[in-house]
Amino acid sequence: KVEELELENQEEQEVAEEEVEEVEAEEEKDEAIYDEDIEIVEEEVVEIEDEYTDAYVEVEEEEIEVEEKYETDPNAIAEDEEKIDELAAEEDELDGIYEEYEDE
Repeated sequence: KVEELELENQEEQEVAEEEVEEVEAEEEKDEAIYDEDIEIVEEEVVEIEDEYTDAYVEVEEEEIEVEEKYETDPNAIAEDEEKIDELAAEEDELDGIYEEYEDE
């Protein structure tokens, strides 16, 4: 009777160990998928930051060009007021997009 109980206990222990190994393997698989997803998101973040930076730099450069033009031609202000508004709107839009991105 004791031998039967020991054999039964040993079988149950082996089944339990197999289940633990299966769960651990599944956890490792899930962790690998999670790490992969994190890496993809980090790459997307870098891409978005680069796009934002490039667009922001472009707007800044255009603003500098307009300011330099004003310094050399006082009449240019009236001609370029619409351009200034467009650049300011672009900059605001970029800031809004970046803020949404940061919130995510």
